[in-house]
Formats: sequence, C-alpha cells, structure tokens
Amino acid sequence: MNDLATIQQFMRYGDWANDECLHASTGLSDAALDQPFDMGRGSLRRTLIHIWAGEHVWLQRWQGRAERDWPDETAPWNLAELRLRFAVTRRDRHAFMHDLDPSRLTQFQTYRDSKGQLFSASLGDMLLQACLHSHHHRAQAVNMLRRVGATTPELDYMYWLRRPSSATPPPRESRRVRVEGRSLVVDVAGSGAPLLFVHGFPLSAEMWYPAIDALAGQHRCIAPDLRGHGRSDAWPAADIATHAADLATVLDAVGEHRPVVLIGLSMGGIIGFEFFRRYRARLRALVLVDTRANAETPEGVAAREAVALAALRDGSQTAADGMIDRLFAPTAPADLKRYWHGVMARTPPIGVAAAARALATRPDSQPTLARIDCPTLIVVGQHDVITPPDVLRQIHAGVSGSRFEVIANAGHMPPVEQPEAFVSVVRRFLAELN
Repeated sequence: MNDLATIQQFMRYGDWANDECLHASTGLSDAALDQPFDMGRGSLRRTLIHIWAGEHVWLQRWQGRAERDWPDETAPWNLAELRLRFAVTRRDRHAFMHDLDPSRLTQFQTYRDSKGQLFSASLGDMLLQACLHSHHHRAQAVNMLRRVGATTPELDYMYWLRRPSSATPPPRESRRVRVEGRSLVVDVAGSGAPLLFVHGFPLSAEMWYPAIDALAGQHRCIAPDLRGHGRSDAWPAADIATHAADLATVLDAVGEHRPVVLIGLSMGGIIGFEFFRRYRARLRALVLVDTRANAETPEGVAAREAVALAALRDGSQTAADGMIDRLFAPTAPADLKRYWHGVMARTPPIGVAAAARALATRPDSQPTLARIDCPTLIVVGQHDVITPPDVLRQIHAGVSGSRFEVIANAGHMPPVEQPEAFVSVVRRFLAELN
C-alpha cells in the first residue's frame, strides 16, 4: 500500500463513522452501554473504547514509540470522555500524516503487539491496518446498537461519499506562531465565517475539540493554547491585555482578517472583554461562557497568589487538586474528572502562576457591559459553582439585546460535560447572525 491519498481518505471516512457511532450511542443508559454481548469486546461501551484504543496505539507504532501504557479498556468512560479522546487522537494523527513523506510508506518498521510479540510491516500496511481494525469493530458496534433498540447509523462507504462535505469534520491543523521569541500553538480547522475559541484556566484548546469538530463544516475554527497552557511555551508573566494582544497576533498569523465570533470560557471570557475593548473592529459577536465581569476581590487576589506560589513550589498538581471537583457538575463521571485533572496537572507551573496572577489583576469589565454593541450569547452550566448562573444573568442584564442560555446537567465546563447541548445553542446563535 503506497497510496497516501487513499489511506487519508479511509481515515476521513473512519473519523466520520466513529462520530456517527458515538452520536447513535448518545442518550443510551449505562445498562444499555454495558449490556453483555457475545461479540466485539463484550459490550457497546467497551467496543467503542477498543476502537479508540486501537487508533491511539497504532499512532504510537507509526511514530516508532513503544506503547508504554496500553489503554485500560475496562474503564467506565462516558461518551463525552470518549469523544474527547477520539478528538485528541485525531488531532495527533492528522499532524503525523501532514508531515509524512510518502516515501516512508514502503519502509518497514517493527512493533510489539499487546502480548509483547515482535512484528515487522511496512508503514503503509500499518496505516491501513488501523483503518481496517476500526472498520471491523464499528460493524460490531452497529450490531449492538441495533440490539439495544438504538437508531443505527448508515456507515456504508459509498453513502459517506454521497454525503455533503460538511458531514465529515475537517481535520485540525496545528500551527506555531512566534511571539516575543517563543511559540504559541493554535489549531485551525474548516472554512467559512471565523470562530475564535479561547479556553479557560488552567486548561487548553483541547476543551473545544468536540465543538470544533461539530462546527468546522460551516466555519473556520481557530483555537490557540494560551501562553503557558497546553502545547504553547510558558512566559513568567502575562496579564489579560497581553493575552488579548496574543489573540490578535494569532489571527494575523493564520491570515484571518475578517471579524470573528469570539467564544470564551471563564478566563477566555475575561480575555474576550479585553479583546472587545482593544479590537472592536475585529469582533463580529461574543459568546461568553461561564465567566465573570467583575474585578477580583481582595480575598480573591490573596487566594490566587496562594495558587501561584503553590504551583511554583509544589507543581501544577496542587492547582488541579484544588479545582477539579469545582469544575464539574456533581453527576460528572469520575473518569472525565480524572482526564481533566491530568490536563491541568501537566500545565507548566510558571504558566499556572502567570495565569493566576493575570486573573488576580484583571480589569473590572462591568462598565464595559453597557458598551458591548455586538451580538452576544451568554451561556452557563446549570450547576456551575465557580461562576453560578446568577453571575451570568447579571452579565446578560448588562449587555443590551444579549441572549442567555443555561446548559442542563453541566458545571463550569459545558463544552466538555454536555458538548451536544452546548453546540446546539451556539449553532442557533450563529444561524441568527447569518
């Protein structure tokens, strides 16, 4: 197999088919997801996890990396967690394929299977095997969906070819943007009217992947990792104004000069207020998610300085430990919380400290609310304890003509906890803009 274009086509089809299986599984009870079957991996949940695990492990093999930790396929991951894992693997696989020299397809590589046995195969055959492995187990998943009474997706390859191009999420491309001698990493996907996604503290652009995959068929989605977060380099200091300026730099670097819809969660919304003040002409609309407009209180300043000092002294896990239970609704699965705890714990300590201090010194945006003259959507999770619904209602009251939406069964992270509900309200808002 030496046709790189054909392999990439199969991968795009597989991404779409995976999304269709996950969508068909949405709303099923745990009993249905875990109903035992004498096929696949024994249940629908474990079969879907196995599809992701296979794609994750094969990517490591293509990269020549040993599988240090085979994914635990018995973990009771919920669909939101699994959807996010698919999205991250898809991003990393796309980056690998983007940089792949076609001449490597005929080169042989060695790898070990799950039992530790050593094998050798051409890279082209290894790429194709990953596609076929997923295809085989998706057929089992569809059979299980049918048996539990769910609406089964049509996954025929020819059917996919006849679908409109928007049915398949465009691949996300990761780019590096140089700022002051260091790098910011930004994900770009899709085409159409631009959306600028700004994540919260101390997270990364990864939190937006489900929304980006859903919206990139009609929009150009731009999602940077802020300074000191995710894959971007860390700076010892960066205030809110600096982050807003970075967004303008990112837009210039990716060639986006049209007004954007800025979608910001928590710290991302705070940066959004500053972006409005400094770059109004570059802003088409605002989506403010689980954020606040007021300046920090004296008690809050002291608490954030304590977070900064603890991160510098003991590492970022201290911030993750202190935040994780407050980020999510009480009903959030433990595995989802564990995953995001890991994301926060991997944030560089100087990035955590710089962002905590930026939040401590943030400007008071309450006087800005009455000046906001662009279409604005305000979203909050029903069970958010960090920025409760009443806080967002006050922003809604201050922004003339704004819309207000509450996402049921979500805490501070609706795009992660309830991605389909979040995308639905954003999609309606975007449709009204058009």
